[in-house]
Amino acid sequence: MPKLIHIPFSPHEEVPPDPKQEASLNRKVEEKAPKLFRREERGLNRLLSLSYPWDREPSAGEVRMFHELEGALRRASFRERDKAKVAFDRPPGRMSGRDMVQRRAQIQMGQLPTARPWRRQVYAHTPSP
Repeated sequence: MPKLIHIPFSPHEEVPPDPKQEASLNRKVEEKAPKLFRREERGLNRLLSLSYPWDREPSAGEVRMFHELEGALRRASFRERDKAKVAFDRPPGRMSGRDMVQRRAQIQMGQLPTARPWRRQVYAHTPSP
């Protein structure tokens, strides 16, 4: 009689799940679900939908960090465009006489001009936060 050889499943072949193991996993998940998804009514935990692993009161530093993050997120959500005055080296715009004289002096001295004598208002996002 020929000897039976066990051939393992190929990596492309789907392995059927073990019903006993799957039942025990489902039972464990159902036991943990109430603890994981309960709402706490104390401190900051009432704001969080998951109370695990936060089974303690937050420290003063954590509360401060929470409020700083909350404020930063609130400021970031309301970014709007605002007028900003920007300097340019070419027209159009309003000319600044002081910067124009400085620019001419830099050119006469053979330097690369850094002065930007023209100013105009452009709409740009505000720099905060």
